[in-house]
Amino acid sequence: MNRITMGRSLAVACLLPAAILVVLEACSSTDAGAGADGLPGNEADTSDGRGARDAASGKGERPGNDGGTTSPANDAAPGDSGTDAAPSHERRFLCINGAGVDGAGGRDSGGNPWFEELCNGLGKGLVQACQGSTCYATFAFETVSNPSRNALIAALDTNHDGRVTPADTPFDLVLLGYSWGGTNVRDLANWMTTDEHFDAERRAVSRMIAIDPYRPGATMDIPANVGQFVEYRHSVAPSGDCSLITLGSVVVSGPYLGLTPRCKAPTVCTDYDYSLGGKTFFPGAFTPGKGYIGSAVDHCGVVNVAASAIKPLLAGTTFSPLPPTVPVATY
Repeated sequence: MNRITMGRSLAVACLLPAAILVVLEACSSTDAGAGADGLPGNEADTSDGRGARDAASGKGERPGNDGGTTSPANDAAPGDSGTDAAPSHERRFLCINGAGVDGAGGRDSGGNPWFEELCNGLGKGLVQACQGSTCYATFAFETVSNPSRNALIAALDTNHDGRVTPADTPFDLVLLGYSWGGTNVRDLANWMTTDEHFDAERRAVSRMIAIDPYRPGATMDIPANVGQFVEYRHSVAPSGDCSLITLGSVVVSGPYLGLTPRCKAPTVCTDYDYSLGGKTFFPGAFTPGKGYIGSAVDHCGVVNVAASAIKPLLAGTTFSPLPPTVPVATY
């Protein structure tokens, strides 16, 4: 029986040894539904740049008169693929979530519940992360072991000969990652370029989508086997960013800001930065009628607003409003 976690609350148990904090992800000393700074849920207060952090109560959020609009893909934003005809091959999806600490966060921390919900909605073709009889829509972030790699081979090796070759069902692979998982899907694509399980004809990643990719000391260089790369991030932490970890008044870690991507010349790349959106209102995919102004998007809320744009992107349409883009350097 599949069990998909749908919780919304941020973890509160952040009193952890310093050695663990380096891999702690999106854990806050306050609950997302509480709004420790007491943000009122009205337009007058959201217009000053302080945004939504409470999916349940609406504190700090404003009503969304414009829930966002979609349009045919020929009106595509820079970096989108324009007309996105139905893939001729079988589309496969694999998602990796952000870091957490067992007992204090994990799948229920930060933006992970929203990311789980986004990936669960991808439907047919999703490579699930299964532990015994329990399956999830997202793989847990990876540090040493890489269970997503074996699962990907198993999903793509349709004739079960241990290799991914032209003898298997053709596929269009879409990788999605949030936070630490955003760097993991980059690593996964890079691994595919040399791993012996993949024939040269089957090393391509059709599309990679990263939401606020972050890992201490990491960069975000996208390998050339990725056809299209799209990143949704925030570059400036608002007050009370969910990834800002404190002990009393002492900042222990964070805030976690999306890494700036670089791409190889063949890859079509787009870097969306919500922080540059200022007072533009971006609707949340999982909070109907509510969302965030650009300057208030944090490391957790970015999943909510990015999902509003990702769903139409995968469906071959564009979404409005989108945040400003940042030119992507090549390497």
